[in-house]
Amino acid sequence: EQQQQQQEQQQQQQPTTQWQLSESPFPLLRLNLFLALIPAVFVDEKYGRNVGLVYRMYQFVVVVFQCLTIPAAWYACWLYTPESPERSNRPMFRLLVILLTILGIQAPLAWAFVHRTFGSEHYKQKINQWQVEGRQLPDIIETPWSSIYTLLSFTVVCLWVVWLEETVYLQPVWGWLQLTQKGVFVAIPVTFIYRLGAPMMLCQIFSLVAKLHIDDMEQYKQKHEGPVSGIQMFEVLKQSVRDRENTEGQWVVGFCSTVFMPCISAVMVVILYIQSPDKSRFIQDFYFVLSFVLHLLIQAVHIFCSAASISAKSKKVRREIVEMIVHQDTTFTETGHAFQVDAYTSYLSTCCPGFCVLGVPVHWPLVITIGQAFAMPVLLPALQHVFM
Repeated sequence: EQQQQQQEQQQQQQPTTQWQLSESPFPLLRLNLFLALIPAVFVDEKYGRNVGLVYRMYQFVVVVFQCLTIPAAWYACWLYTPESPERSNRPMFRLLVILLTILGIQAPLAWAFVHRTFGSEHYKQKINQWQVEGRQLPDIIETPWSSIYTLLSFTVVCLWVVWLEETVYLQPVWGWLQLTQKGVFVAIPVTFIYRLGAPMMLCQIFSLVAKLHIDDMEQYKQKHEGPVSGIQMFEVLKQSVRDRENTEGQWVVGFCSTVFMPCISAVMVVILYIQSPDKSRFIQDFYFVLSFVLHLLIQAVHIFCSAASISAKSKKVRREIVEMIVHQDTTFTETGHAFQVDAYTSYLSTCCPGFCVLGVPVHWPLVITIGQAFAMPVLLPALQHVFM
């Protein structure tokens, strides 16, 4: 009986690959179901196979919505004929086509990454481990950008509809388009919320990941209260560093979607503005693109702020542990192994240069520098248009 009890306790402590359905393993469950980001297996287990079948069909439709803007270059050729003034400047038009293509790919790439993350075995094991430890997964992480981000998202949706009305629906070209082409231009604004929601959810999930890493570091510091084993603390620290490196590697695609693409888009917008012969006309024709790129840049800032919070917490925890050792609040049980303790303290000081986004360690000074470098060039055209 004792052996059976021990086996049952071990099974309860070990994370499994099955979802624990007593609580939702997904943040913002209803929103994720609306965006079709939840794996269909979870829907089968929680709501039944009939609902799961309907959900799979809905998921296919959402994928079509996500991919609707990928051929943006093709749509631009529908609106602008070779004789139109917009295509007279070929280098500028090609750059505009590349920009629209990048903006069209960003959302489906983010959707595919979030969907893959939710369905991965790593996510299942981590969620089950957190549930076994009694840790609760918050639905949403409030950041200083949350209210601004929400307001800007609503503004982008409204500007998208107004911009299409001014450039497509009320123009003579609307009468020349075929019925299928008109259907595409009607479906684009109607389904825009799906393409807007996936990158926002990706940023929210990374905020949750950052919070869980920060909680792990806080628990690691608490383990240094009183006599501890330096060798055991070294193993715990090494596992924590390994988990963080795994996160950096697994989020490469997510960082490309929410960091690399917005920054490239901002640079291309600045180049287009500089090459435009009529700056005022450029603002009037592409004000939606400017607002949308600014929206994407806030996603990049969101990611950078979350990554910088991990780096700042890591630096703070390591400094506090060193102070605890100096003040003898932390003592090591390895009295005869001073070299091992010295090796542990040396590793503690040098093991974490900072959380890396696409190979770059992110700290708060870097976030401020990046914000100044990319936000001002995007805001500059609008400010010049208003005050000059």
